[in-house]
Amino acid sequence: MNRLLALVAAVLVLVLAAPANAAKPEVVEHVRFDGSVTELDPFFTAACGFDVFITTKGHITGKLYFDRAGNFKRFVGHPSLADTFTSAFGSLRTADRGVDKVTENPDGTLRIQGTGIHFKEKGGPRATGLWILTIDPVAEELIDAEYHGHFDLGADEIGAYICERLGP
Repeated sequence: MNRLLALVAAVLVLVLAAPANAAKPEVVEHVRFDGSVTELDPFFTAACGFDVFITTKGHITGKLYFDRAGNFKRFVGHPSLADTFTSAFGSLRTADRGVDKVTENPDGTLRIQGTGIHFKEKGGPRATGLWILTIDPVAEELIDAEYHGHFDLGADEIGAYICERLGP
């Protein structure tokens, strides 16, 4: 019993001594894709030279976070999407899962960090990685760009692979 009282007392001291928490995040975006809409994909249609369609299933949730004073701290997007590319000759799937963040830096610039679109097929190329952009929102200029890994579905070898897999 004394151990339980000591534990409760310790927890109360920690809780009461802890700084006040910021407000709960505000959900500002929650979009669902049910996989029932198929659209022409203009990028891969042009790249491949034949019609390529895309169907998306999943969701994107976006949340705004604020500091204790109620000021914007960051936006966090959580995509969980499965895309199916189809043509008259075949199909393949990709996924976009992870976290995308937009944070205001002390100098007023924005840091945008994302995991990009993920693509991997056993025996095929991979498109996974992280990108970090710094943008001046006033001048509407990209100040810095960092790319880690290889995640661009439009990269030559990825695009060629997708066109080959979807082609005749």
